[in-house]
Amino acid sequence: MSTSQGEADLSADERAGLELVRETGGIHQSDFWKELGVSSRKGSRLVEALESAELIQREEAVYEGQRTYYLEPTASDRDFSLLMAGDMLSP
Repeated sequence: MSTSQGEADLSADERAGLELVRETGGIHQSDFWKELGVSSRKGSRLVEALESAELIQREEAVYEGQRTYYLEPTASDRDFSLLMAGDMLSP
């Protein structure tokens, strides 16, 4: 995947957060900060930075009875090449 200009300006923590979202394909924000080993406050700041750089998107969700957000890579960040067979979508 090519590195976008916004991605080039990320801090080490923001890069780690982006990589986590990409690797999982999507993660609840409450798990995001725990997986990164940061406080919920810092995790929220990381999410806001990644969302404002349009590298991830977040949707409100309920997870384990708590309101949280579900974080996913943006559609432009996803690599669909493995699903392609020539110029057609492979089943």
